Amino acid sequence: MHRLTHLLPFLTWLPRQSGRSLRQDLLVGLSGAILALPQSIAYALITGLPAEYGLYAAIVPVLIACLWGSSWHLICGPTAAISIV
Repeated sequence: MHRLTHLLPFLTWLPRQSGRSLRQDLLVGLSGAILALPQSIAYALITGLPAEYGLYAAIVPVLIACLWGSSWHLICGPTAAISIV
């Protein structure tokens, strides 16, 4: 089990989540997505890339950070600074 939690750090704090906390996290995640998705699409269009690239840039890094990030409190997403890259 220790090796699995080393590969997937979220398994260490996931059992401590309550149903209420999970609902609150879901609401915050949806609120963030409502703001981040159009922003990332706009960044893609500004750079002359297809809009789908903006969706990929908004979704993939967040999934990676959630699965392999070691912090219980996590903030990630498309920002102006990372969009330059």
